[in-house]
Amino acid sequence: MLYILKHYIFMRGAPASLKAYTLLTLAGIAVATAVLVTALSVAEGFESSYKRSILDFNAHVILLKDGDEISDYGQKMDDLGKFEGIVASTPFIYRESMAVNKGAVKGIVIKGVDFKRLPSVSNIIIKGFGDSQQDKEKAGAVFLGKALAEKLNIKEAGEINILIGENSLYDYDANFALTSIKNAQNIFGAGDFATGIEMKLNDPANADKMADILRGEFQYPYQIATWSELNRPIFEAVHLEKIMFAVIIGSLVMVGIFNIVGALLLKILYKVKDIIVLSAVGMKTFLIRAVFTFHGALLGISATVAGAAAGVMMAKALGYFKLVKIEPEIYFLSSLPSHIDLSDLLAVCIAGSLVSVAVSFVASGRVCALNLSDGLKEG
Repeated sequence: MLYILKHYIFMRGAPASLKAYTLLTLAGIAVATAVLVTALSVAEGFESSYKRSILDFNAHVILLKDGDEISDYGQKMDDLGKFEGIVASTPFIYRESMAVNKGAVKGIVIKGVDFKRLPSVSNIIIKGFGDSQQDKEKAGAVFLGKALAEKLNIKEAGEINILIGENSLYDYDANFALTSIKNAQNIFGAGDFATGIEMKLNDPANADKMADILRGEFQYPYQIATWSELNRPIFEAVHLEKIMFAVIIGSLVMVGIFNIVGALLLKILYKVKDIIVLSAVGMKTFLIRAVFTFHGALLGISATVAGAAAGVMMAKALGYFKLVKIEPEIYFLSSLPSHIDLSDLLAVCIAGSLVSVAVSFVASGRVCALNLSDGLKEG
């Protein structure tokens, strides 16, 4: 049996055309699998990068008040501190306005924060024009995102004009300006009020569970929002892209695997007389079928695993060397990210292997349909 496996699997004595067809089939499966793994890694990279950036800037859970602002935010923070799982909380003010500097006009969102509490709920780093606590809280001090400062032609500490008016919400680094909450209250005449209270949890994955608990405690008009709810469109778009990649490129993988049918049928037709002889000397048909099933499955699984390995290397190269540059104004990132998800990788390998086995089993069924007597007459 071992001799037969070696003889058929390594195609000893097979014509060059059959060997070439088999190699092209393997290459097609491997390339399609590599592209699929790379595409899924890029989609996962976008999701991971967005999640990291969002959690660096935003808190995990936010308490708001429908149609109004929170006057007793100090008391509310004390109440929130009693819930297990909430690590810290801080008040904030959101206002939309415009910044003007040297003829450059840009719509911005001003966020008034408590700079003493901010590090406890956010990983945002403030550096450059003023690093001390006194610099951050002095009257009129405003801190701009790097991209926003570039758009306003600001290269060093100076003055900008802020126009109060209606505008749309923009993206963090390019559109947000931070100032102290007292500053924001004075600029906008808000009094001692807060737009909401940000909270940091010991685990951001528990945000939805904590939100449900808080909704039971803080009834309408108070509202609870999580970081995932506030950014759901982004993650839904990335998830949809992953599905599209899996369907479109996965179809190419399946086409490659189904080419194994052709390779096996050619192999069976080439060895038809040998098969008939084996059957005549008593070898069971199911054993012959098992040989060809194993042969096809080995081809498909080997190509799938090789393609997955190549895809992993391609994905790592994309992320490490930042090979593909993209527009940060469109994608919020400067280079194509990649993150290899083990579950996605295993799913690709397992799916490819199972389909290879199934296709090989069906194709090798051609052996059972051979007419032995006709084959002997032809010999």
